[in-house]
Amino acid sequence: MNLPMQTTKVHLLFPKAIKRSDIALHINDMFPKLMLVIFFSGTMRGFSAPYFNLFLDAQNFSGTLIGIVLSIAALVELVAIPMISNIADRTNRHRTMYRGIVLAYIAAIFLMLAFPITAVLFAGMIVAQVCFRSTFIFVMQLAFTKLEQVGKSHFGRVRSISASGFVVGNLIAGLIFGVAQFIGLFLAAIASGLAVVGLSDALPVSTSDKPTDDIDDTQAVSRRQQLYPLFVAQFFAMMGMRSGFAFWLLHFQDNLGISTEQVTLIVVVSSLMEIPWYNILDGPLRNRSAVWFYVAGAMGFGVIWVLIGSVTSLLAVMGIMVIRGPMFAMINLSGLVHINRVSHPRNVSTNQALSQITIPSLAALLASAPLGYVYDNAEPIVFFGICAGLMILGGGILLVSQLMQSKQNVATS
Repeated sequence: MNLPMQTTKVHLLFPKAIKRSDIALHINDMFPKLMLVIFFSGTMRGFSAPYFNLFLDAQNFSGTLIGIVLSIAALVELVAIPMISNIADRTNRHRTMYRGIVLAYIAAIFLMLAFPITAVLFAGMIVAQVCFRSTFIFVMQLAFTKLEQVGKSHFGRVRSISASGFVVGNLIAGLIFGVAQFIGLFLAAIASGLAVVGLSDALPVSTSDKPTDDIDDTQAVSRRQQLYPLFVAQFFAMMGMRSGFAFWLLHFQDNLGISTEQVTLIVVVSSLMEIPWYNILDGPLRNRSAVWFYVAGAMGFGVIWVLIGSVTSLLAVMGIMVIRGPMFAMINLSGLVHINRVSHPRNVSTNQALSQITIPSLAALLASAPLGYVYDNAEPIVFFGICAGLMILGGGILLVSQLMQSKQNVATS
């Protein structure tokens, strides 16, 4: 009978401890559901995103035309995503915004499938490209927030669940494509997206929902200086990465004679090789600056593009996919962790959007059409060599910045 009074006293003495305890119990109850949201978000992208350009190719789009579509999508991202993320940060409605983006992605896929005419394909691809990256950023940051509510930092483990969903989607995609072609793939993506929306109440309402943060909603939050070197490096690295990813599967089909079914196998293997590295990197990223891992990943991925532009067989491609795994994991996870670590909760979503969406979109806007022309008119090694040089440049810029910062810290200490 005295328990409520005793609990009230404890609340008064240790309000944050009680709040953390309550949230810990809640997240333990919701954790399986949280993992399912992340997993199905991955399968949604796995069933669809790698095959958009192949779908356009099947509709007789040229490499240059695909590059133009990607450039327009990048321009839309530059305007739409910062606005969406800023609205989510100001209103603390990140989960609601995430649900809306998933539904828009589903609608775009459905319209492309139902009405495969040029105008609809253009509009659908633009919406799909914008939503594809937005869904990933929102679900990752909301999941990171959920972990931080109970003092966990298993960011790599959460990222590996997303990658696992992507792998499963692509693994099944080969079977689906053999039976129902693109119709089956896109319907599977729609089903996964509907599952995400149905399970999304496992995510926190907003990225500011952290028990250890005393947040003054009336005070402006400035962007911290540690972010800017990463932003600059990300611009050049993403010019190389997104341009390469826009055409690598087409290169395998057009220049190496690899079938669509074999392309799905390549995507599966490449994603599968990422999963253990997300878990391996969790420990080192907790103890060391994430910047060094980004530098290593960007420069290593430059080598990957050179190798992809040089190989002539499916077996060699599979070998490259093995070493692609750790490089991609280092770039992707280190960027997410660095921004989450140095950002204020009230602008972390906007910062993630800037780094993972806006800056890559600007990079794609400038690079997609010209490099699409290069892909159409030059040897593969030239195209992928340019992609490699851009990634190495990005990694080098961040390396120089970090060395200068370290030297400055030593001089002032």
